[in-house]
Amino acid sequence: MDEEKNLAKSAPSFPMPKESVMSDKYTDPKEKRLANWIEDVVTMQRVNLVLLIVTLMMLVLHLVLDFFFHV
Repeated sequence: MDEEKNLAKSAPSFPMPKESVMSDKYTDPKEKRLANWIEDVVTMQRVNLVLLIVTLMMLVLHLVLDFFFHV
């Protein structure tokens, strides 16, 4: 029993992430909805940017392999 308590105390505790950063500043429901929408758009843009970078890296890798090894 004491070991479980010590284990629980020694385990790192991570703060729970907030649901929204921007919408906490607003009290009007329309403003909150708009802030949430903006956050979603920014998140989607980041995901799309990562996917674009990965795709371009795969294209470059394919071209390099094709040039050197004629795969």
